[in-house]
Amino acid sequence: MNSYNKIRNPKTGRLVRINGKIGKQIIKNYYHFMAGGSVPMKEEITFTMYYAPWCGHCTVAKTPFKELMKYTNDNLINGKHIKSNMVNCEENKDIAQKEQITAYPTFKLNTHHGEKKYNGQRDLESFKQFLKTEIQ
Repeated sequence: MNSYNKIRNPKTGRLVRINGKIGKQIIKNYYHFMAGGSVPMKEEITFTMYYAPWCGHCTVAKTPFKELMKYTNDNLINGKHIKSNMVNCEENKDIAQKEQITAYPTFKLNTHHGEKKYNGQRDLESFKQFLKTEIQ
């Protein structure tokens, strides 16, 4: 195979076939990036709580979500690391607008498969069960 049929994998530095699975994903990421999107450099899984400090429901949900953040820092879920974080939408209005946050609190799970909102109970065990169910 000639070198013009290959592309360099930015993660490994190795040449891969342009029409192979990895080559196609690299090209897809490139086009997405050129259209103004962001391209993750690794397969990152995030679970985010978007909140406003004046919101009573957010105040109640913050304690179990902080427990979840500690849990996900110390443990894998289904063999994968999940980055849990909280975003104060009053201090980060640009992020709230980009993420189309219109109600508080809003919980979003982002994986390489896409985004899923969480609308369940706001306690540690329910958060953990949601992640265990959704992350394969």
